[in-house]
Amino acid sequence: MKKRYAVVLTAAALALGTSFSAFAGQWEPAGDNWKYKSDDGTYLTRTWAWIDDDNDGVSECYYFNPSGYLLRNTKSPDAYTVNENGQWVVDGVVQTKRAGEETAASTEVQHSEGFDPAHPLAGKIDEWDLRLPYPYVTLHYVCNENVQALLTNQMDSYFLPPAGESISPNGTHLYISEEVYEENVEHTQSLYNWFCQWLNSIDFENMSEMDRAREIQKVLDNTGYDLYNEGGDGQREYSILIKGYGSDADYAITALSLAKALGLKAETTAYNIDEGSRYYIQVDGEVYFGQNRRLYLEAPIKNHPYFIN
Repeated sequence: MKKRYAVVLTAAALALGTSFSAFAGQWEPAGDNWKYKSDDGTYLTRTWAWIDDDNDGVSECYYFNPSGYLLRNTKSPDAYTVNENGQWVVDGVVQTKRAGEETAASTEVQHSEGFDPAHPLAGKIDEWDLRLPYPYVTLHYVCNENVQALLTNQMDSYFLPPAGESISPNGTHLYISEEVYEENVEHTQSLYNWFCQWLNSIDFENMSEMDRAREIQKVLDNTGYDLYNEGGDGQREYSILIKGYGSDADYAITALSLAKALGLKAETTAYNIDEGSRYYIQVDGEVYFGQNRRLYLEAPIKNHPYFIN
């Protein structure tokens, strides 16, 4: 029970913070890469950090992955570019910040009154068919029932089985090993944090459907394709959004979760291995096709036999 609420409170604290924070600490070598150790002894993970390397009052911005390693010469999960030194760049120019100075990236999106950054989808429950539990059988969740419950503040539907024997809300007897429990906690935490950061960084409440689809397109386009990745059911979104790569099926299932989080109807052929793993997203009554990291929004398709209206 204690760990269950730790997931909620830790993620809520992250969601309430700014996306780009300043940190004090020291760099530590990690093989051919680097980690950053804060003054409290912990390593930065899954976060941006303004770091003043030479104490001249000017900081550069760096991103650290879930394992604490510095991202270099790539794009961050929220689609910012970092150079070979791990510094955030725009059109090749290193972005800097003087003490007390604000930047465009650190300016928070102005959401509607009453918006809760710890539960960003709480205001869209009925409008976007997010109310739990569903009165019908469906695979269309934002990742899974627990992540959706956290994002919408429907905690009556949140159940993370503890290690050992337990009984689920529907009366099913369960046995979960300590290893599986810890993995479930980490995956739930990571996906909830990712969606909070993403939704808090865009004005999704006031976007057109096409603009929302373009946000999905940006997320998918900034990941890597791996034909042989074996994420497995329940790990699909984690592979794409947290690890940053995945197979056709991983992309298709992740696209459905992203669409659900932005109030767009979607369907996939990922459940039918004979048909390949494609996905379809409905925008303003038209249907657009995607496969692996590419969502094609240039023109709608005429036939969409796998799309469920």
